[in-house]
Amino acid sequence: MSNLNYGYIKMKFSILKHYKSKQVQTVDYSLSTVTQGLTNPVKSVSSKDKLPLWSPTIFEGNRNQKNAKYITMLVYDIDDGTSLESWRCFSDHYVMIHTSYSHKPHFNKFRIIIPLETPIPAQDWNRASIAAVDHWENTVGVGEIDKKVMKNSACIYYRYSIPNSDLPIDSPLHPVNYHYSNYHVGPLFHLEFKHIEIKKRIIKKIDFTTRKSVELDDLMLDSNFRFQSANKLGASISGNNAKGIMCPNCNRPNVVFSIDLSIPNAIKWPKCNHQESCKWWGSLESLLGGVL
Repeated sequence: MSNLNYGYIKMKFSILKHYKSKQVQTVDYSLSTVTQGLTNPVKSVSSKDKLPLWSPTIFEGNRNQKNAKYITMLVYDIDDGTSLESWRCFSDHYVMIHTSYSHKPHFNKFRIIIPLETPIPAQDWNRASIAAVDHWENTVGVGEIDKKVMKNSACIYYRYSIPNSDLPIDSPLHPVNYHYSNYHVGPLFHLEFKHIEIKKRIIKKIDFTTRKSVELDDLMLDSNFRFQSANKLGASISGNNAKGIMCPNCNRPNVVFSIDLSIPNAIKWPKCNHQESCKWWGSLESLLGGVL
């Protein structure tokens, strides 16, 4: 066991008052305080939606993936009935566990939280989340973690809680008697992800002239594809620019991008013209979304 004083090691994370809230507050507590806060339950809760939430992600602004800056903890969501004791596979390092609100005596649902020695930049989270899944498979080897949740760099989590119940407190079916939390003190975990390679996606039958498979990064620069994409998005063409496209952030038809990137002052990255209030910009791929 490490000789580090966990009362002095600081851990940053974000808190939210409500699940619909986009406003987050960054807090910085000792790891001991964080552990007590995440493993001590909120009791007698009538509805999960009344719970406060937290996130291992530090944001610059409101909560969304665009504003995610770095992630300070790994969080594994397990909802398939896997044994609660699987958390002990991580006891070589500092680790926490608590059951989820919907956990039942006959079907385990829980969350494992592993503080990171080094926070991971959000731009590296795609690779890091793959490494985190590999770490689960290599360490535990059973059960199915929620990979979609793991991949989300802006994910939020309900505080550990024990639901309200009309059953007698001494009943084995009263939630206080089957919900569970624990933690183990040890060295902080370092997640190695630099060896993870993200393969370029290949999109088929999208090059409208040749109908051949093309690497996505190359395709997004092609003027013919950008013109066809503008049509798919319902844009109006004015000179070299596609305009009037719905913004995925503010839901106003004010996104613009250029067709031919060889023309001076061309707009490569789609952006919202309401930049003072919205400031959205992104890739053509993200703007197209499901219309590819």
